[in-house]
Amino acid sequence: MKSLEKEKQSSNEKANILVNNFDDLLKSVKKQVPIFYFLQEKYDFKGEILELGAGSCWFSALVSKLPEVEKVYALDLSEDLLDKIGKKVIKQLEGNCKKIKFVVSDFHKMSFNNNKFDIIICDASLHHTQNLPVLLKETSRVLKNDGFLLAIREPIKTVPYFLKLKKFGKTEIKKGSTENIYSKSEWKKHFSEAGFELGFSEEFNKNDTTTRLAKIPLFKVFNGILFSRYYLFAKKVKSKL
Repeated sequence: MKSLEKEKQSSNEKANILVNNFDDLLKSVKKQVPIFYFLQEKYDFKGEILELGAGSCWFSALVSKLPEVEKVYALDLSEDLLDKIGKKVIKQLEGNCKKIKFVVSDFHKMSFNNNKFDIIICDASLHHTQNLPVLLKETSRVLKNDGFLLAIREPIKTVPYFLKLKKFGKTEIKKGSTENIYSKSEWKKHFSEAGFELGFSEEFNKNDTTTRLAKIPLFKVFNGILFSRYYLFAKKVKSKL
């Protein structure tokens, strides 16, 4: 397992690369925006919200514009990512800076009080953790009992993963990134052990060939088998005590 300092160094190096390729990053970010509007139609974003592994902060930027949202905490291990990239993306997306608070922290051990947040959001960040069980337990601790977690763009093991001889993330790992991939049953097991009830909801906002096919009822049955077009929705399981 990599040390926290090595993880931070890798993230800071990524920030410097993104600074020099900001226009390309912004194009990529704008492709994710429809996912937010898709979710906004389904869920009531309000109160205090925490984004884990906020990185470019595009998710935080859009959430901050909603009148029912009081405060958004954009948490990332890399101060450089938040300062050099997050601020620029928030400005480009016209986020409400007064509502957004940057938090430089390891998300395995957060300084927030218990039951603080109404909603926790993540964009392709959970699979980068070095210890998913610890992260999910910490997430459960800071989430209110009637709150929920939304995680988008998390990879799920499908048949092609095994056919590629488990090459997932090898290029990114060589660059210093932590990469993990879990099956649906593994995701459920980890969430359940942390006190969550996890559901997989279909999300077809991408505009690639696979997604266009996946929208056809005949092919939807292959979602989770040949390809993965899901987001994760988790609620805390209420204690019986």
